[in-house]
Amino acid sequence: MVCISIDGDLYDDVEPSKKAINFTFKFLDFLGVKGKVTWFINNDYGWTTTHKKELLKIVDRKEEVGLHVHKINEDVRKGRLSSVYELFESFNKPKKEIEKVVGFRILSFRSGAHAWTPQMFVALENLGVMYDSSIIPKKIIYVDKELYPTSKKEVYNDNTFIKEKEFYMGEVYERTNSKWIYFHPTDLVRKDGTYNMRNIIKFGLSILFHRVFYRLEKVSEPSSFKILWDYCHHR
Repeated sequence: MVCISIDGDLYDDVEPSKKAINFTFKFLDFLGVKGKVTWFINNDYGWTTTHKKELLKIVDRKEEVGLHVHKINEDVRKGRLSSVYELFESFNKPKKEIEKVVGFRILSFRSGAHAWTPQMFVALENLGVMYDSSIIPKKIIYVDKELYPTSKKEVYNDNTFIKEKEFYMGEVYERTNSKWIYFHPTDLVRKDGTYNMRNIIKFGLSILFHRVFYRLEKVSEPSSFKILWDYCHHR
C-alpha cells in the first residue's frame, strides 16, 4: 500500500498558485490517479477564500482533504516548544475553516518540514484527527540553513530510531511520509508560471511506478476504515 499526497503550500501571488493547482489536477488525471490522493491543505495560503473554487474541486474529484500546518517547524527554528493547548489552537482554527467549506470532518494531518513533537499527537487526538503523515522513518530531518540562517536549531527531528512504516502514536495512527510520493503544486509550476519539467518527469515516473506495483490509498482510507471515511465524507 502507498499513499500519494500533495502538500498545499502555494505562492503568495494568486495567478501562479492557481496555475500550479490546476496543472496538478491535469497531472494527476494524466497519470490515472484521480481520486486516489490526499491533499494536505495549508490555509495560510487562502484555500478557503482565494482558492475556494479549487478546494471544492478537490472534493468533487473525491480526493481526500487533510490539514497541513507549519507551527512546529517554525517553533523549532525559534528554539521553543509549544504546549498541547497552543498546538490545539493553532490547528483548530484552519481545520474548522476548511471543514466549513468542504462540508465534512478532516481526519488526517501533516506537519510542515516533517517536524513533530509528542505534544502534537496529543493535540491531534483532542481535535479528533485519526491519522498523521508527518514522520519520515530512519532519517534525521535537518533545518535548511540556507533558507533559515538564523534558526536556533540545526535539526527538526532525529527519526533514526523509528523503523516501522505504520504505527500508533497514542490514539493517532501514523502512516509515515516519504519524499518520493509527495510533492507541492509549486514543485510543478514555478513562480514565474513556467513548468518545472525536471520535477514533472521525476514525480510522474515515481507515481507511475507506485501505481503499477502498489495499491494506492488516501492517507485516511485504509480498507478497514473505508466505512468510517465514507461516513465522515458525507456527514
